[in-house]
Amino acid sequence: MIKKNCLTCNKGFEVIFYRKDRAKYCGNKCKQPWNKGIKRPDISKLLKGRIMSKEWRNKISISAKKRVGSLASNWKGGKITKNCQLCYQLFKVDPRRDKTAKFCSIKCLNIDRSKRFSADHPTSIETKVYEELKKRGFLFEQQKFINGKFIVDAYIPVLNLVIECDGDYWHSLERVQKRDKAKNAYLIKCGFNLLRLTETEINKDVKIALKDIN
Repeated sequence: MIKKNCLTCNKGFEVIFYRKDRAKYCGNKCKQPWNKGIKRPDISKLLKGRIMSKEWRNKISISAKKRVGSLASNWKGGKITKNCQLCYQLFKVDPRRDKTAKFCSIKCLNIDRSKRFSADHPTSIETKVYEELKKRGFLFEQQKFINGKFIVDAYIPVLNLVIECDGDYWHSLERVQKRDKAKNAYLIKCGFNLLRLTETEINKDVKIALKDIN
């Protein structure tokens, strides 16, 4: 470690030797330009098209200038249009949320979270089906989102085939059975081929359960 003095408060601090040339401040507070007597900018005024003062333009950090500049360039007194990353529908958002806004609604956000969780934590029967499909050399998608309506366990694009792995307990519930019927009707109406496999069939012999897939 090497000892240095902070350029703002002149306090001593220690830094690793290979950062001796880059380390100039003891912390983030001393690093911020408005803690050196410079007035903090009003970003809302900058977004409305007001010109940045010369003092601030000369002394503000490069990263802050880029951030303010990008916000000001996107601001036109209204909202900008983006595509939802899940359903690909257009939605309007404040330009200040351009980088963070990814979904058109809370529903799409929750579906994306459940989709990513299901993809990272597949059930035991889903894992068996995925492994068997890989052995047979099929290219397939896990947890495929169909037309902004339903998520299916596996989808084989070449065969236009949807595979659903149904747990015995969960899919024996009445409300789940109603949802499955609606899901089946929608997939068939959209032209998808559908194969539903029960937990018993998969655990007994997954190869026999998938024998009709060629």
